[in-house]
Amino acid sequence: MITGIDKEIICDDGTVLTLFTHVWRIVKEPDKTYHIRIPVYKDKENNKYHRGLPSFLIPHKHYTTQTIQSVIDDEDDIRSSLISDCLRRIWISWYESHKDHFDKKLIQYRSAVEEYLLDLGMKLPDHNNSMPDKLRTLFPGHIDVEDVPDNYYHYDDGWLAVISQIITNSFSLVPI
Repeated sequence: MITGIDKEIICDDGTVLTLFTHVWRIVKEPDKTYHIRIPVYKDKENNKYHRGLPSFLIPHKHYTTQTIQSVIDDEDDIRSSLISDCLRRIWISWYESHKDHFDKKLIQYRSAVEEYLLDLGMKLPDHNNSMPDKLRTLFPGHIDVEDVPDNYYHYDDGWLAVISQIITNSFSLVPI
C-alpha cells in the first residue's frame, strides 16, 4: 500500500511515477460538499497521468466510501437516509456488477491482502464466501473507537474503503 505523498513511486511492474502536480477533487457527503487536494503523478515513459485517491474515495465516485457502503449494506442511518432512491439503486447495481471483478482482483492480490491484514493483527476468515464478503465481515465500518487498533488510522472507513484501497493502491489524504 502506498501511504503519504512521495515525489517518486516505483510500481510493481517497475514503472516509475513522478509527482507532477496536485488537483482539487470534490467530495460529497449527504449533508455537505467540500474539496480536497490530491496528487497527480506522471509516467514519463508513456506520458500517462495517475491521480492518487485517499482511502475514503472510490474512482469515479464523489461520495465517500462510508456513504456508499451504508447504502449497499442497507443501514438505517442518517448517512444513507439522505440519499435518493435513484442513487441508491445506481450504487447497489454498481457494486453487484463489480463484485466479481473485486473478487478476482482480491484473489490476485491475496498475499498483499493477507500481509495488510497481518499488519492489523487480523487474518482472512476460512469460510468459502467471496473475498469482498470476507472483508465485509472483518471491516463492518462504524465501530467504536475503543475497538480501533493503534496501527490503523482509517479502520472505521469500513470494508468498501479497504477493498478500494487494496485494488486501486490508494494514497492517504493530502492536507490542504
